[in-house]
This record gives sequence, structure tokens and C-alpha cells, in this order.
Amino acid sequence: MDTTTYLLNGLLLVTIVRQVRGTELNLANLLIPLGTVAAAALAFLHSVPTGGGDLTLILGLAGLGAALGALGGSLVRLSALRPRAGARQGAKVRLLARTPLAVLPVLVLGSLARLAFAFAANHGLGQAIADFSRDQRITGQDAWVAALVLMALAEVVTRLTVTRLRGHLLGRTLAAPAAASATVPVPAAAAARPARARAAAPFEPA
Repeated sequence: MDTTTYLLNGLLLVTIVRQVRGTELNLANLLIPLGTVAAAALAFLHSVPTGGGDLTLILGLAGLGAALGALGGSLVRLSALRPRAGARQGAKVRLLARTPLAVLPVLVLGSLARLAFAFAANHGLGQAIADFSRDQRITGQDAWVAALVLMALAEVVTRLTVTRLRGHLLGRTLAAPAAASATVPVPAAAAARPARARAAAPFEPA
């Protein structure tokens, strides 16, 4: 459990801290955190125990992860990037996602909590966790591993979903004025006015 938790949450912390300076909302920054938790799930999540109190533990931590992810995704700051040189008119708006330092603790809270739990389990609180598991009818370490991995997965997926949804809505809002100005028709009377004015003007002497 300690190896799983340290590896998974260490990588997730790196992806979150990278965003302090700002990262573009592109495919790479979507796949990296998803790939991290997906690889951890494939490597360590061999089963999802459902006996005793296992399912309650797993659903509870997964729900907590989803709540933290939704909160974190709502606090990420989004802004438009300058268009690339030579970008055609009407090109898709590029967005920058940045994590303000003031809200960074919220985004790393889940990862730090999982790391603290793994450290405590191996440095003095192992018996207390075992007693808690017995009292709550949690069947063993596999249930804790499944709960922690699914918590991380729910947190990452929810945070990315909320961030991308906000980015999609912001991109549409920013693109709407440009599209409207590019497609506003010129009234026929206004277009013909210069020609009529030229026709009515007197000839200038040579």
C-alpha cells in the first residue's frame, strides 16, 4: 500500500504543481494525469473487495475524491492565450489553466492526505488502522488499496472534467464576439452609397 500511494500521489502532485506557472488546456495536459492514475489502477488495483465494510470504505473515499476534484476544478484560473503568429481568423481560442498559490493547498489536499495515511500506516499507526478495520468490518489491505486508488482516480477525473467544461464554455464565450463581427452583413444601402455619391459629384476641371 505504501509503494502504491507514494508513487501515485507523487506523480499527481507533480502534475498539479506544474500548473502553478500555467499550462495550456491541450490534449497532452489531459492525458498525462489520466494516464498516471490509469497506470496505477492497472498496476495495483487487482480487485475491488465488496465484503463487510469494504464497499462503504471504497465508495466513501471515492466520493470524497470526487468532491475534492470538483472543488479543485472550479478554482483553477482560466484565461485566453494570445493567438499564434499567422493564426487564421476564427481559429479555436487557446486557453491557459493556472493554479493560484492561494488555492494550491485545496488541490493537493487529497494527495497529501493519502501520503500521510501511507506514512502513518508504516510508522506507528499500523495497529490503530488494523483495529479500525476490524471494528468497521474492513477485510484487509486490498480494500484500502482499492479505496485510495479509486479516490485518486475520482479526484483526477472530476477535476479535469470540471476544468475542461469551464474551458469549453469560456472558449465559446470568447469566440462568439469574433464570429459575430466576421459575419455581420453590410447593408445594401450602405454599400451602394459611395457609388451614388461618386456619380452625383460634379466633374472637376482638368
